[in-house]
Amino acid sequence: MRAGSDLTWPSSFSTVYWETVNQWHFAIIRVVVVVVVVVVVVVVVVVVVVVVVVVVVVGVVFSKPLEVMTLTLSAV
Repeated sequence: MRAGSDLTWPSSFSTVYWETVNQWHFAIIRVVVVVVVVVVVVVVVVVVVVVVVVVVVVGVVFSKPLEVMTLTLSAV
């Protein structure tokens, strides 16, 4: 804040202005932090779900159905 601005504006207006600017900055920073946290949580959840699904699918494919597939292939 420059001293010259206090000479042209009433000091109360200047104080209110800068407090408002600071509040907006904090609000914007809070929104950005919340968005980043939400995105990170969503990405982690998606990755965990994909890994679980892949593990389950691989486990199902390579367990008993493997015997069924080999029997089917040998029968053909």
